[in-house]
Amino acid sequence: NGLAAHSILKDYERARNDVLSNPVLGNLWALRLNALPFGFLNHCEQNIRLSEEKVTEWLNSYMFRGGDGQKAEEIAHWLGDVDEHRTHGRPIGYDMALSKGLAVKRLEDDQQLQELVMSVYHAVMVTFQTTPCLKIIENHNGKGHYFVAGFVMQQAVQPAQQNVQPQAEPPTPAVPTAIPVEAGKQ
Repeated sequence: NGLAAHSILKDYERARNDVLSNPVLGNLWALRLNALPFGFLNHCEQNIRLSEEKVTEWLNSYMFRGGDGQKAEEIAHWLGDVDEHRTHGRPIGYDMALSKGLAVKRLEDDQQLQELVMSVYHAVMVTFQTTPCLKIIENHNGKGHYFVAGFVMQQAVQPAQQNVQPQAEPPTPAVPTAIPVEAGKQ
């Protein structure tokens, strides 16, 4: 649904504390909490746990292969700490990543790697800016999936206007001023 599981759980905890300290607030919080489906809080807790487990597993399998499993757990916990990072979109700089124990290196230290990364970055940015593509997943074999937005052009509907034409005055019957007479008849 686009909301961070940590934020939902923090709102629930805040509601609990508010109601315990001032039961009158229960009615206010009830409106918000009733909007959550049954099991939603458990779902949030399970997703947080799964995220931390997967990051720990990936760090152990790749970055710290054969190394200390405790280090991977600590870093995974730190990466998922909403109080530390506040949002998923907050960047983690080189110095901070290094100080937390991540095996990182600066792009600037490897000119060839930097050129390759920047080439891919620029190609992706041009693709996003000039096409309806929203997501690119591609492997080293040139195989990929491209998620493209489907836009449906819909013409705005104008409110119906009543086609009222002004009433024309009824035609005036032609009144002959002279009655034609056929020649020879009188």
